[in-house]
Amino acid sequence: MRKSRMTGSALALLALSTTLPGCAGRAVSAAPPPIVTVVDAPDLRPQGELLTCARRPAGFPAAVIGTMTPEARAAAIRIMTAFGANADQLDRLVVFHGGSCGGDK
Repeated sequence: MRKSRMTGSALALLALSTTLPGCAGRAVSAAPPPIVTVVDAPDLRPQGELLTCARRPAGFPAAVIGTMTPEARAAAIRIMTAFGANADQLDRLVVFHGGSCGGDK
């Protein structure tokens, strides 16, 4: 078993010694330097109409809350929670771009 391993190593060495010198004679030319082009980045600020603070309407009157069914109340809570999250996101966008909203935190 040991002889076959040695024979395999010797054959691999012989194969490498015959192929590597053939590659060594080639001249490798250097790649030309890359061409650099300066590009002005566009203004990434959103349009003016997108940078307005969110309007937050008044909620339901207290008298109506007691007469709503639990399903309608749960749906209203889900809708108003999503509306509030979107309004907060819009206000953060306005503040990020240098604007100011009345309820800045």
